[in-house]
Amino acid sequence: MFRKMLLVLLLFASSTLNSNATELKLAFVGDILLARQVGRNIVSSGTDYPLAKVAPILKSADIAFGNFECTLSGQHITGSNKQLVFRAPAKFAAAVASGGIDIVSLANNHLLDAGRNGIISTIKSLESAGIKTVGAGRNLSEAYTYRIIVTKEVKVGFLAFTDIANIGLAKAKALPNRPGVAIASNLDHLKDCITSAKKRCDLLVVSFHFGNEYQKQPSKRQRLLAHFALSSGADIIIGHHPHVLQPVVQLNGKTIAYSLGNFVFDNHRPSRARTEILIVNYDTITRRQTIQIIPCYIRHCQPQLLARF
Repeated sequence: MFRKMLLVLLLFASSTLNSNATELKLAFVGDILLARQVGRNIVSSGTDYPLAKVAPILKSADIAFGNFECTLSGQHITGSNKQLVFRAPAKFAAAVASGGIDIVSLANNHLLDAGRNGIISTIKSLESAGIKTVGAGRNLSEAYTYRIIVTKEVKVGFLAFTDIANIGLAKAKALPNRPGVAIASNLDHLKDCITSAKKRCDLLVVSFHFGNEYQKQPSKRQRLLAHFALSSGADIIIGHHPHVLQPVVQLNGKTIAYSLGNFVFDNHRPSRARTEILIVNYDTITRRQTIQIIPCYIRHCQPQLLARF
């Protein structure tokens, strides 16, 4: 335990000492679940519990981003590992904020687990906790709108889309007068969203919920969407959904993380408990991206640094 705490402190100190005004440090993580066993652990151990072991790293980043694989609606926590409906109380949004996460994607296959009203409740709960959201909204315009965070005088833009929906993409998609998610099925529209956002920011992150569950290599569809987004103007591609880690690669100086796996989750099979924090360091002068992968392992629903790191 002492060794792990020392490693976290050394990493935090090193990142602070090596930081400079021309470099942005962006942290990316996988799926964040606050329902099922994670929710019960929050009840027994407090809202700081889920991200307590990695919060110093996430807070040391200029921006930290993850996928919020849950809905915040009502007062109940959905039950067993066999129940694939993810609902948690609205007050649990504090767990994301206390862990150092700044912005989350809501474009995933579980955002409608509490219906249309659950989408609105989830957005309101996260926003009230100081967390920005992207990839879903109260209507079509809001769902597809990019979010910009300005840090060190750099405009960092975020877009998020899902290629998967439990009720079907057509039903999950936001409409002019219907809450929903942003979907990735129309490439022309996808390109328009990316090119429009890129004009208004210096660095553009595009997140996709795509791929096949438990598949350790990206599918043809994942590669197509990632490369298409890069050619349309995206600078960093962040993927979620497979629940296992997939490769992180750099292409023409840009970064693709096909799947960052689980992060706060209650499925502890070894392949699904292995996770990581992806750090992308962006030089604002040269526009060069360098990456660092911080290996973690999920124990008792908490991502924790691997001892060998």
